[in-house]
Amino acid sequence: MCPVRPPKTHNPERRACCTGGACARTEHVSAQGSRFSYYIAGMTTAEDVEALRRELGPLGIDGERLLFNLVTGRMDVVPVGNDVTDAELRRAVERAGMAAIPWDDSASSAPRVPQDSGGANWPLRLCVASGVFFMAGLALALWDAGSLRVFLERGGGAVLPLGPANWLYGAAVVTGLWFVVPRGYRALLRLRPDINLLVTIALAGAVGLGELAEAASVAFLFALSLQLESWSVRRARSAIGRALDLAPRIAWVRDGTGYREMPVEDVTPGAEVLIRPGAKIPLDGVLVRGESSVDESALTGEPLGVPKSEGSRLYAGTLNQDGALQMRVDRPAAESTVARLLRQVEEARSRRARAEQLVDRFALYYTPAMIVLAAGVALMPPLLLGAAFTDWLYRALVLLVISCPCALVISTPISIFAGLACAARAGVLVRGGVFLEQAGRTGVLAFDKTGTLTTGQPRVSRMVPTQGQDEPQLLTLAASLEQHSEHPLGRAIVEEAARRGLTPREPRDFRALPGRGAQGVLEGVEHWAGNARLAEEKSPGASPPDAGGQGTAVAVGRAGELLGWIFLEDTIRPEAYRAVEELRSAGAHRMVLLTGDREAAAARTAEELRLDGYRANLLPGDKVEALRELAADGDTVAMVGDGMNDAPALAGAGLSVSMARRGSDLAVDTADVALMSDDLRHLPWLLRHGRRTRRIIAWNIGFTLAVKAGFLVLAVAGLATLWMAVAADVGTTVLVSANALRLLRTAPPEIESPGEE
Repeated sequence: MCPVRPPKTHNPERRACCTGGACARTEHVSAQGSRFSYYIAGMTTAEDVEALRRELGPLGIDGERLLFNLVTGRMDVVPVGNDVTDAELRRAVERAGMAAIPWDDSASSAPRVPQDSGGANWPLRLCVASGVFFMAGLALALWDAGSLRVFLERGGGAVLPLGPANWLYGAAVVTGLWFVVPRGYRALLRLRPDINLLVTIALAGAVGLGELAEAASVAFLFALSLQLESWSVRRARSAIGRALDLAPRIAWVRDGTGYREMPVEDVTPGAEVLIRPGAKIPLDGVLVRGESSVDESALTGEPLGVPKSEGSRLYAGTLNQDGALQMRVDRPAAESTVARLLRQVEEARSRRARAEQLVDRFALYYTPAMIVLAAGVALMPPLLLGAAFTDWLYRALVLLVISCPCALVISTPISIFAGLACAARAGVLVRGGVFLEQAGRTGVLAFDKTGTLTTGQPRVSRMVPTQGQDEPQLLTLAASLEQHSEHPLGRAIVEEAARRGLTPREPRDFRALPGRGAQGVLEGVEHWAGNARLAEEKSPGASPPDAGGQGTAVAVGRAGELLGWIFLEDTIRPEAYRAVEELRSAGAHRMVLLTGDREAAAARTAEELRLDGYRANLLPGDKVEALRELAADGDTVAMVGDGMNDAPALAGAGLSVSMARRGSDLAVDTADVALMSDDLRHLPWLLRHGRRTRRIIAWNIGFTLAVKAGFLVLAVAGLATLWMAVAADVGTTVLVSANALRLLRTAPPEIESPGEE
């Protein structure tokens, strides 16, 4: 009943660095970074992952060439040269008792898994059978009140002499370990001890000691623990799948006679799609008819509706709130915004968090160490102290069972993936667990100015008319000359005139003056507008009045006469003030501005936002050096930017954050985190979310190790039984998994309209 469906097709054109970039093909793959990607049916526990590693190891695939995502059931293999084929990989997976199904990167929504066939439920059936046999044997044994008293005194470890009960206990052991013993045997042959080998040894020892009731209880509880672990993973898949289930799978496409339903994967660019009120938009495209308000919170995290009219862009996964819309599709489903988002969330698992790497390295040595320790517990007291061998052997078997690393191995990846999914749902795309951890460590932030802290769109700040002009006259003349300009300053002047209700006039003999401005004839006289250089050419001696270094001056003149100056400046984003304030409360102890802008503009921006410092007139390489200096004290430094010139600094920062909507493609691709809404108020949420993720991971690891250590002491002291050890391991696994899934309930940032600031 898994909730994840392996996608259907492949996309071999993806970047080599992407987890999702591989297609599972039957031919040999090249050495160009291609990879095979599969959904592994039956991979639901940490032991399944270890079994796959053992089978794929002989093919020369291990370490970073073999990537697993236990939460989504995905396996990626990165071959070197022509050293492995799809058929070899699938056979290796089958030897581990699982099946490899090619992964589809073209899925436009959260993947789902088909209903398991009846044959896939045999582990559950064996678990139920083991439980029935154990309970039946226990009931038969407890028929005698004396046996009940002995059973309770021995903590469930009584050797009961009833023949029928022992037969039932034996059946419980066989059915409970039917799929464990073969795996344990293979682990022994390869000298790669795992949980299956530990339990097999423990059960063999219990049977050898005549503890059949104990052996039956352990066999049943261990089978149950595997089912519960599998259930925990399926629950995580289901929860994360719902969190990322953004786009519908069906679109209403126009044909010659009306509209018909069609799977989104079959809709081609150029097709017209109908979106009814209250329906999700299935694909990316341009609105051709209709008006509505669209809730884009699925991508941006902002709940406010965005007005849409003819010509507006529409994105898959967003919600049409009001009117019916007709959209022209311009991207296939595999390349829609939501599909790329989901692929990037999945690819993020290849950049494993430091905690995951530490746990994996720890588990590599932990299990063999526990076997050695158990052997010491079984042998040393009898040999050195003359203690009873059977008593200490039993204690060693308990130690083996409690040392199972299930909870330790599974809790961290579930925590990381839940954290990544929650961030994506909030409009913050984090490209890997390692970066989510970095966000939780960040204490210093460096900001670019233009387009990051400011709008990147200059606005008229003040005007200084001369020669008897007033502000409306001066602005109308400038707008008349700039109305066909593509320069940001020219567009800002035209927009300001429109805001004031002024109507520009059409000039004759209009001519652009590259690098200086523009000129044209108005009312029979040549007029001009441009920078100080043009003003000096047209009206020698003209210079802008002192503006304290703030803004850019545009001169407006008539023939050889200066008519006035219009000052424009880039305005600070309305949300930036609150974002900086909340960043301090979220734990950022230093924030600085790194900009290529003028000293005066940088100083004013830093002062208004109450930043801790600034550096101006920086080239892209200078920003990289400034980041090195900020990180010299050992702090994790985050760089926040959006422009092409920010790409080197973003690549060199401890954590890089880009504006996904306004930012350049290079900046977005380079950054570790992308803010889908370009709203800076997502930054403090990201820092808090990263810190919470790290706390939950630390708690899970600490709690698991504490339980293990506690039961280790109880086992050596002879106060713990085998069935108690299994029950503790089961409970720990379920608790840490549930704790990890709390990250999915992290509230998204509360974003109000900037006008409410």
